[in-house]
Amino acid sequence: MSSEKIVTRAAVLWVDQEGIIHSLVNPGAEVKIDDMKEIIDAGYALVGQKKAPVLVDMREIRSSDRESREYTAGPEGEKVTTALAFLIKSKVGELIGNFFINFNNPRFPTKIFTAEDEALDWLRGYLNER
Repeated sequence: MSSEKIVTRAAVLWVDQEGIIHSLVNPGAEVKIDDMKEIIDAGYALVGQKKAPVLVDMREIRSSDRESREYTAGPEGEKVTTALAFLIKSKVGELIGNFFINFNNPRFPTKIFTAEDEALDWLRGYLNER
C-alpha cells in the first residue's frame, strides 16, 4: 500500500495506516462520471489493485449525478471496495447517500455516518475482506 496522496479534480485520496482508503471530496464539488472514474482508479492504485474499506468524506459536496453513483455501485466500484462509509453533515449529503444505497443497490455494504470515528470503527470490520 502507498502512503502517498492522489489529487483528482473532485477529491483527494490516501490510505491510512490501517489500510482504509480516505476520499475527501472537494468543497462544492459536482461529481460527474469522469470524476468518479478518476477517483476509483486512484483508490485502486493506492491499495495495489486490492479491495479495501473506503471512507468518503462528502461533508462539503454539492452534487453527484446518477451516472457517477451507478458506476460506483457497480462492478468498477466493487473491484476496490469491501465496504463504503459516507461521512455527511448536510441534507445534500444525506440525499446523495440515501439515493446511492436505496436506488443504486451497491454491491458492497454501505452506510451513512455523521461522526468520523463511528464510520472508521464500522469500516474496520471490513479490513480483512480483500
